[in-house]
Amino acid sequence: MRRLISADFQSIICEHQVSQYVIPTISSLLVGYDCTIPVSAEAVEKRLSGSAGRIRHRFRVFHDGKIAAQETRHIEIRGGKIVGPRPQAFVWRDCENAWDENPGFLDNDFRVEDGDIRFVGNKPLLAYSFYSAAGKKSFLSDNAYKFSSPPVIAQIAAYGRFVDTYSVVRLDRERDYGESLVLINPYQKPILCSVLTMDGRKLPRLRIPALSARYLHLENILEKNETAWAGEIQLTANNRLITFDVKHSLSDIRTVSDHEHLDPFRGDPTHMPFFQWCRSALGDLLSRRFAIQLGRRR
Repeated sequence: MRRLISADFQSIICEHQVSQYVIPTISSLLVGYDCTIPVSAEAVEKRLSGSAGRIRHRFRVFHDGKIAAQETRHIEIRGGKIVGPRPQAFVWRDCENAWDENPGFLDNDFRVEDGDIRFVGNKPLLAYSFYSAAGKKSFLSDNAYKFSSPPVIAQIAAYGRFVDTYSVVRLDRERDYGESLVLINPYQKPILCSVLTMDGRKLPRLRIPALSARYLHLENILEKNETAWAGEIQLTANNRLITFDVKHSLSDIRTVSDHEHLDPFRGDPTHMPFFQWCRSALGDLLSRRFAIQLGRRR
């Protein structure tokens, strides 16, 4: 239980407190596609307090337990604004000829190096990743929190296990519909996971090594003589994973049509007492109208 919780309890999200960093984000890197990560200068400036300093912005690409590439940039702040060149998008070119079939992932983080500036809150500076390849459909995907994901924290506190779900899996041999999970382990220890379907089928357990990503091919759900299957899946693991569902050609996993996140099994309450709801609504109103924050229990 202690090791399971550690990956997400490294930091708790602070909405209004100042922080020296924001929570890093993770993007999958699929073989066969370029990946572009935009950087919003306006989003950085809006999240800053203080006047001057320097922010380190670091990109690290991991593949099979090793850093395949990294780039560190610096953002200079004066008077609360970025000075000098505006931050540019990070572009990762496809490594089809250098990597085997295993995908990689990108770790994207911001941290204040010096000066009096701080981030207001440590929530990620979220952006979509953009995937493209010559002659193929382009697509977008949201990025994942590396740690401190609120639904995952609530889930593990309630159930003591990591559980993700996905409700729209469809496999069809005749129509060339395939799906796979991209399972990313950005942590220092290997993780074991398994997948169960709504009708009781179970895929063999998969081990994802530290600092690595793996495909889990959902076509293995199909029985030998089955042409098609559609339904829900549930993934469980002995630690938190970063999970995505990739819809692709069944005959060629490098021809992708969509890339979506899975949904954590919710452990937070689905209702609250009436007076607690009233207090929450009043707090939201005061925050929006007058920037007044009601005290919160810690």
